[in-house]
Amino acid sequence: KERYHTLEIKRLSGMLKQIPHLGWIMGFCAMASLGLPGLAGFWGEFPAILSAFEPAKGNADLKITHLPVETFRTFMIIAAIGTVFAAAYLLWLYQRTAFGEPTPEFDSHGHWHGHDDHHSDIHDVNTFEWIAWTPLLIAIVVFGVVPNLMFKIIDPAVASIVTHIGG
Repeated sequence: KERYHTLEIKRLSGMLKQIPHLGWIMGFCAMASLGLPGLAGFWGEFPAILSAFEPAKGNADLKITHLPVETFRTFMIIAAIGTVFAAAYLLWLYQRTAFGEPTPEFDSHGHWHGHDDHHSDIHDVNTFEWIAWTPLLIAIVVFGVVPNLMFKIIDPAVASIVTHIGG
């Protein structure tokens, strides 16, 4: 949006040819959002879906009864279908914006051919953007490969919340 000043996907294409580094960053982040193993998004999607397969049995001391397994399995199927729809959308988005030739609206030199010439600079990732993106890209891989770095910090807070709500 910052480069092209539009949110209309149909107006965009050819990002990998026009601004290749940003195109690869977008693709990498889309793959992480898909929940691919080895990337941080996997640890948000897969365990959440898997945990619905084997729900908690309840806690008699806290008067929490056994919840129907069928309900959890239904939620698991709904979550899996949602994951498939999200993956389809992200792949469609990336295919539409990154591949092919840049649209005629934006020439190969990065100049805007619309009515507004105040944003004629379509440029690839600059130094300041690399400084901002690099730690995030590294974190996507590091937390994807070694998720316990994140879990050992998050788990005590989650356990505290679960204890307070009666889990």
